[in-house]
This record gives sequence, structure tokens and C-alpha cells, in this order.
Amino acid sequence: MLIHEKNNPDITIGETIQKADIGRSKLFRYYQSKAQVLLDIHRDIFEQLFSVSSFSEAWLNQDTPPEWISFLSKYQCLGRNPFLLSYKLCNDLDYLITYITGLLTQTIQTRLQSAYTNESLSIPIPILAQAVSASFSGLVMSWFIKFQFIDAEKFATFTHRSIGALVHEATENSIVFAEQKLLDAVR
Repeated sequence: MLIHEKNNPDITIGETIQKADIGRSKLFRYYQSKAQVLLDIHRDIFEQLFSVSSFSEAWLNQDTPPEWISFLSKYQCLGRNPFLLSYKLCNDLDYLITYITGLLTQTIQTRLQSAYTNESLSIPIPILAQAVSASFSGLVMSWFIKFQFIDAEKFATFTHRSIGALVHEATENSIVFAEQKLLDAVR
């Protein structure tokens, strides 16, 4: 990727289309800025990371998604500083952080809605999605900053278990709540 080779402001449209092997008009048909290209890359990453999460069993499964292990293993080479590229993004940094966070939350919310379509959770799905998103991104960032001595597979497992606990809380309490409503209706 060019962003690894140069600062964002120094990357030209010409270099981008040459590296992507597409024409200038095709690039501008789909993207209005380089930041939008980065957002699309993150959208693809999030779709891949949460691809199996459309099923309720996946959220509560003891097995860590292999996509999470692969993701952490791939990016472990960046070292201890997750903000390594932030200075290269300059004015686009705030925009990207806001929209990348929104994309992650939106992806998770869509997956949760798909997994729990007929269930009444004790935590509304938009709030649960925000909690899962914050947990996932916070844990991944903390791994980059201070926990890289923990191998990628083990840390992915810790992250999956933490998120599973959030989802379990929402589903377990909804079962207790439903049982209580049923008991109250019988009385």
C-alpha cells in the first residue's frame, strides 16, 4: 500500500491509479477522496472479521474466530505503535477515526440483528453493538500499545471471550426476563 511508503498528502492520484491499475475516471466514479478509499478498506476488513457473526452461536461459541487470529497475526508486524500511520493521514485523521468507528459499530449491529432477529435481548441491539465495538477496538488498540507480548492467537481468544461475555449478558438476562414474564402471566 502506498500509505506505508509515503505520507498521505504526498501520495498523488497518479500513483494511486497506477498502483491500483485503474483509470482516473474509474477512481473518481467511486471515490471522492483518498480517505474514502481507506474507509472502503476498513469496511472490507470489518465484514471479514465479523463474517460468521450472523449466527447467535458464533457470538457465544468458545472457539475464537480464525479471522480474528489472522487479523492480529497479520498486523502484529506494525509493532507497538498503532498510530504509526496517523501522522501520514494529516487532516483526514479525525474524519477517518469517526467514520471507521461508525463502520465497525454498524457492521456489528447488522450481525447482531441478523443473529438475534426473533429474540428480545435485555440490552437493545444498538447499545450492545456500541459496547461490542468499543470493546473490540479498545482491546485491539491496547494489544498494539502494551500487550503485544501476548501472542496474537491468545489475545484474539481473550478478546472473543470478553465480547462473548457482553453478548451472553444480553441474552442470558433476556431469558431470565422472559421466564419471569411467563411466570407472572401464569400467576
